[in-house]
Amino acid sequence: MRKTVLAFFSALCVASPAFSDVNDGLAAYQNGDYATAFTEFSTEAAEGTPEAEYNLGLLYFFGLGVTQDYAAALEWIGRAAIHDYAPAQFMLGAMYERGEGHSANINLARAWYELAAQQGHVDAHRAGMLIALGDTAEADRVGVVVWLTLASGKGHAEAQANLAKVSEGLTSAELIAVGQLADTFQERAARAADE
Repeated sequence: MRKTVLAFFSALCVASPAFSDVNDGLAAYQNGDYATAFTEFSTEAAEGTPEAEYNLGLLYFFGLGVTQDYAAALEWIGRAAIHDYAPAQFMLGAMYERGEGHSANINLARAWYELAAQQGHVDAHRAGMLIALGDTAEADRVGVVVWLTLASGKGHAEAQANLAKVSEGLTSAELIAVGQLADTFQERAARAADE
């Protein structure tokens, strides 16, 4: 579990001096000093820094340096998600899907997964699979294939396997729509990364 958590935190390292408390929190986490990580993340999270809000939420989620508290995790991760922080949007989707910190809500899970997917989050296939499993699968087959295409393009094996199954029988017009939507979301993700 520690490796999984470390992967979450390590992905957030930034060089900007504006994030010194976030970086200090990451360093403390990597050294196993969760109490200091909590203090550092709390300082920046109180200022509305999405990375710190997310990391603070993860500390609550995994119970590192604090008592495990899914409701507090949901609150802090939700704040980061509202600030368009894709890892938080994805995590929030997972929490709503599994009912952690709130009762399970597939519609909210799907919405947060889709927002993360639109920003190019590597696990975008979750949005597509939730749509495929939902009541609107036939009405939104194009949407399902778009999310799976985006994840497949990032080398996600599960999405690649599911893409072949879900895209069977799409018309030429639907395939063109998939390509156009996937391009739009990739451009949007590239612009977001440049900002």
